[in-house]
Amino acid sequence: MRKIEESLRTRLANLCGQDDMVTFKLDNDNGLALLDHNYCLINHVKEKFIANDQYDNILGKVLYDDIHKTREEPAIKHYIDEYNGIIPIWVAINFISFGTLIKMIDCLTTVKLNEFMEGKPYKKVKGAMDPSRTDLKAIHMLRNKISHHSNILGKQSPYIVKGLKENFIQYIH
Repeated sequence: MRKIEESLRTRLANLCGQDDMVTFKLDNDNGLALLDHNYCLINHVKEKFIANDQYDNILGKVLYDDIHKTREEPAIKHYIDEYNGIIPIWVAINFISFGTLIKMIDCLTTVKLNEFMEGKPYKKVKGAMDPSRTDLKAIHMLRNKISHHSNILGKQSPYIVKGLKENFIQYIH
């Protein structure tokens, strides 16, 4: 499980090139992580990295909560103190929960999601061996059950997955 989580964090961080700017501004008054900068360069044109409507509905509060819990970590503390609470995505993804990481992937724009999935469909899977949103949700559920010492034998998953595909682990490397 740890390898899957680390691979997803690395893949998401690698979507950000040196000319891309995705940062979050901590709004302590409202308990939100606001999108401060949200662009990436694609063929010398600025494109959005995260879909704003998705972000506002799904991620702002949980991202703030995750970052706020780790505010004393040296990397987070550095950006809070030295950059007025503006935290780059490549720092934030190291301190967010696996569930928040999955939500962040869900919030990527189509362009970045296609890059993340290397052109394979994420929400509407076509091939049996393509990893999908359902696979990530199933892995997330399994990870949480294991982490919290829940009994997983004989339990039905709310996510219908035709077996966790062996290629999924190889795919995310």
